[in-house]
Amino acid sequence: MNPGDWKPHSTNDGAMSALMAGCVLIAVVLGSLELMTILHTFNEGPLVGDMVTFRSKGVGIDEDPMKVAVAAAPANRTCVLSPEVMRADGGSLVVEARESPAAQSLYRVHWAGAHTAKGAEDCGDQANLVLSANNLRALASATGELAPDGRIKARF
Repeated sequence: MNPGDWKPHSTNDGAMSALMAGCVLIAVVLGSLELMTILHTFNEGPLVGDMVTFRSKGVGIDEDPMKVAVAAAPANRTCVLSPEVMRADGGSLVVEARESPAAQSLYRVHWAGAHTAKGAEDCGDQANLVLSANNLRALASATGELAPDGRIKARF
């Protein structure tokens, strides 16, 4: 090819570039919308009626035990939720109410089951508890009931 034989790109190259740029723009917009939806779900937190079920034959991650506040009298009492014990004996947590503004994300939940922990820190077979959204997600994750977008899968 001689230097004088060079010709500018055809109009098809310009159309192809515009099409590629349009596809990239659409992908960026759709990705941004999906990210905003996921972030909104995490900020929104669990919903009233969400339920985390601990099955004796269930599978999940053995999260570390967590100390939580007991909502009923006597005040200022805590107990321990151990996913391993809760799964072994069976039971469930149901979100009954949102206790605080979204910034703190505290929820009143009801536990019904055999035991939540071994020893004196067991919450008992029935307890009204106050849990953070992060604690609820960790418990749901321990039972395999946490959806990829951060929501609890089961509803009451």
